[in-house]
Amino acid sequence: MLALNDELTKLANIRNLKKQLEWYPTEYPDGQLLLIQIDYFRELKQTFGEARSDQLLQVAKRLQDKEAPDQLAARISESQFAVLTRDLHRYIDNSAGSLSPSALLTKPFYLGPNKLDLTYSMALVPLREESNAQDALYHAELALEQAVSRGGNQIAPYDRQFAEDARFRLTLERDLDRALPDRQLTLHYQPQVDSAGHMIGAEALLRWQHPEHGWISPATFIPLAERRGLIRSIGQWVLEQACRDLKNWQQRGSFIGRVSVNVTPLQLQTYRYAQTVLDTLRAFDVAPTSLSLELTESGIIEESSTALVDLPLLRKAGVTIAIDDFGTGFSSLSYLGRLPVDTLKIDKSFVDQVGTTRGDDLLKVLLDIGRSLDMKVLAEGVEQDEQRQKLEAMGCHYFQGYLFSRPVPADQLPLTGPLLAAAQEPQR
Repeated sequence: MLALNDELTKLANIRNLKKQLEWYPTEYPDGQLLLIQIDYFRELKQTFGEARSDQLLQVAKRLQDKEAPDQLAARISESQFAVLTRDLHRYIDNSAGSLSPSALLTKPFYLGPNKLDLTYSMALVPLREESNAQDALYHAELALEQAVSRGGNQIAPYDRQFAEDARFRLTLERDLDRALPDRQLTLHYQPQVDSAGHMIGAEALLRWQHPEHGWISPATFIPLAERRGLIRSIGQWVLEQACRDLKNWQQRGSFIGRVSVNVTPLQLQTYRYAQTVLDTLRAFDVAPTSLSLELTESGIIEESSTALVDLPLLRKAGVTIAIDDFGTGFSSLSYLGRLPVDTLKIDKSFVDQVGTTRGDDLLKVLLDIGRSLDMKVLAEGVEQDEQRQKLEAMGCHYFQGYLFSRPVPADQLPLTGPLLAAAQEPQR
């Protein structure tokens, strides 16, 4: 006979929960499914050991209301619980106008002399809207994912739009497998210019033209590629394609600047990453001085040990290193000074504030940091000539944005002459 209870906590198990879900919504249309996850349980287990961390599962006793025959508590994984209930007040406090775990759940635990205030990520699904047990659990898992993605320690009611977005992301993630072999990926380039408007380089920007959904934003598909384990192969393709385009421009005698390629933290983890980059440049007969690698401030910090090994090798060979979205991360001046960085790229969010007292003060600080570290500074997202003029007066060296050109395919990149505003639409 198949067991219907969890051996450790004596609560119902997942099999039992599914059986109850088959009839519970019909019997109790006002019933709710509550999914509860102990935040950071794995870290607690590593800190206190398995035997002691199992004591935290005493939360099971708090979940179970033996006096309520219309309630069921279940343990469905190591640190996840579910409750079928008509009385949410036992588990959720709404007195402050927002949902939070009740005092019953937030009461401290003690592991020996250690007092622990646990936090929980929770999902809430009204069962009247669910047609079957499988959908109810799936929707609860989606809502729990939303709570966890927002940092945990919160309650997320099921949101149909979030579910639709999740399904769309799953579809894209699956389709991403074919994007590279089916040649759905392409590079567009946005010029980088000096104060006279002459191009000194161009940033390679990855684009995905989905056969059904059209152009997909990199902000959407890059995280999916990382989760899918595709980012290294896609990143290598970007580098190779940028080298092809660069070589083509150079052979036409019409491009003398650098091509900037974005690098993710996962790419930096690649074994002998610096050597891979240099081997690729050699294969396409492209000088290292023609390449700039852009890494985000947070990405460099995340992979600091790798950055301090591979980046100096690349810079010594002639590759330029730039910090993208500068000002949005948390690096210290002392740490920045240790990095082999040539260029700081000021994030568009700061450029948008040009002309305001606070914005101008912040920009002066960022530019002063660049000067103190003997680095060039490039401002991203420049859309108005007034912005360019103010930034130039503050000492900014280079500029990039719709004032000069939108990102365009390689064969449309304006390679000669000073660039002035041709586009009036705001940058996205």
